[in-house]
Amino acid sequence: RDGEPSSLHGHMEPAGATAAADSQAQLRAPKATGDEVAAPLRLPYRLRVGLPLLVAGDLALLAVAHLSTGAVTKISGQAPFGLLSAHIVSEDNLISAAQRLFEAHAWVCLGIVVLLSGLWPYVKLLATSVVVAMLDTGSISMDRAQLRLQVLEAFGKYSFADVFLTCANCVIFDITTNGSYKILGLFKLEINIWMELRFACAALIIAVTISVFLTHWALYELQSMEQHAVENVADPAALEAPRGGESDVDPEDTRITGSLDSTDLRDWSYPRIITLVSAILGFVLLLIGIFCPVVIVNRGGFLGNLIRPEEDRILNLSILTICLRMISSTGANIWSNILVFAFFATLCVAPLLEYLLLAAYALPWRRRGRSAKIYTCAEWAHSFGCVEILLITGAAIVFELHTVVEFNLGDECAPFASIMNDKALLSLAGLGFAASSSCFDPEPSFAGGSVVLLAAVAARCTAWRGSLAVRDAEKRD
Repeated sequence: RDGEPSSLHGHMEPAGATAAADSQAQLRAPKATGDEVAAPLRLPYRLRVGLPLLVAGDLALLAVAHLSTGAVTKISGQAPFGLLSAHIVSEDNLISAAQRLFEAHAWVCLGIVVLLSGLWPYVKLLATSVVVAMLDTGSISMDRAQLRLQVLEAFGKYSFADVFLTCANCVIFDITTNGSYKILGLFKLEINIWMELRFACAALIIAVTISVFLTHWALYELQSMEQHAVENVADPAALEAPRGGESDVDPEDTRITGSLDSTDLRDWSYPRIITLVSAILGFVLLLIGIFCPVVIVNRGGFLGNLIRPEEDRILNLSILTICLRMISSTGANIWSNILVFAFFATLCVAPLLEYLLLAAYALPWRRRGRSAKIYTCAEWAHSFGCVEILLITGAAIVFELHTVVEFNLGDECAPFASIMNDKALLSLAGLGFAASSSCFDPEPSFAGGSVVLLAAVAARCTAWRGSLAVRDAEKRD
């Protein structure tokens, strides 16, 4: 890596135990340039053996999630003359969902389901394992291995998009009359439509989470190896283990505290100020954005007009609203609750923690070791923060919600086709307000929350750029 101490490529013979010297020699393997091949590194056993085993297990879990039924749309209720009976509207796994989305010409949703949720997790897991194996055999250099893992990690969390789309659909297509309408005092009309999630949905979110973890873990292990090599070469005496007696290090110097006494205001610089301000601004914006609707859906059509209470016909889909509505929906179960937990964790907990860690990193800590640990924790939080993925999902809903109505409901309004647009007849039955030429006609639009969350993402990007400048300055020091 450019800027590394030149002694890293030398043939220094540090003092210390033989095992430490051997390990150091492995870490000082030359880099591959052009057609050169890097000498094999001695990777940790947990990475050489543990990573392929975990990747294999996660691939199996992904296959189960994709081939099993993930969601079932059901309908129940009653209608005059037996026009309605309880039955299953549809049940889908990845393959059947992709086929029906293709037939509905929902191209953005099809891309999310097939590419981001279907193919990409397999490619990322296999690529992560291959990169580590190539480094282990000396086929690529440490720098190239880290660069490839960073690219894989940057795009890894986009697989969460399908999970977010499923959560939004569960809320949008939760249609209920909350009891029955009385028609002419003789008949009743009650309609309940809901999505019921199965184990496959929970398996998918778990598999995607493990996939994100494995790629970042591999990258973290390689960065730790490189950092350890740089520190040992810079200070060869650090390899000598004390053989007894008191340590030369003052315990006071190693004591970690959270007090601001550990900062030095003279060390403030523009990158630190930019990082701190951006991180705090992003934190505040995200807190506001959690409560603000990202998308507003006005549920119209015959079924939409029958929804009670009337205020539920308009959905203000914010992060918090989606969580609460999924928990209280007709199809709520343990699998949907797992999705709610993952939805909240990736859109609230991880991003908020990331902002706090970036703000803490901007402080001029006297102990550089503490600063490095904070930066590492911020990187871990960043891997699971998915605010920008929610914005992509929101765009898919706005542009293609009309096309997925048939995907979710099919021809469920066929029994009512002869009367649902007859306002005079429905008025006699007391249902004139429900008259519509369409079965279910949701009208989505962007709301202010999307702008707030977009600003929060921009603040996060600025904070990371500032933190990289701070880190570069610390390395030069």
